[in-house]
Amino acid sequence: MPDRDHPGEAASDHVLNVQQLFVRHTRAIRGFVLCLAPGPGDADDIMQEVFLVLTRKADQFQAGTDFVAWVCSIARFEALNHLRRVRRNPVTFSPQTAALLADAYTAPAELDDWVEAIRRCMERLSPSARQAIHSRYGDGRKPADIASAMGIKPETVYVTLSKARAALRSCMEGRLAAEGADV
Repeated sequence: MPDRDHPGEAASDHVLNVQQLFVRHTRAIRGFVLCLAPGPGDADDIMQEVFLVLTRKADQFQAGTDFVAWVCSIARFEALNHLRRVRRNPVTFSPQTAALLADAYTAPAELDDWVEAIRRCMERLSPSARQAIHSRYGDGRKPADIASAMGIKPETVYVTLSKARAALRSCMEGRLAAEGADV
């Protein structure tokens, strides 16, 4: 509520507090966004949009409620909007799967379970597929650079990444289905 002596001051303090909460919980929020985004660059774009939206909607956040859940609901919509806009990656989560992932996410503590599930799914990949995924999405390297480092053709990197993403998606969807989500 605005202070009577300084109209708008409390509101601007509230926006600043919401922005500080975002910074404090960035790791958990980014982990959630990475589950929905086709790649790290897309996640960066989505995170920027989420920050802008939460700044505009800061007055809707009530102190004492679950901030991360509130931001993740914003992130879910921003991720879905982003996927609709770019749809350039042939193997991305469908909007329905992205919605299921968003619905399944309820608290930062569950992020560890997601990380563990992704780690287990990564272990199922061949060593070359793991290396390609790590180089592309962990290090942000271009397929041509990965090909050079691995001593293979760039086309092979594209095929390897495509198959690895499909395998990871299938593995994660299988884990969700095993937990009772309708995928």
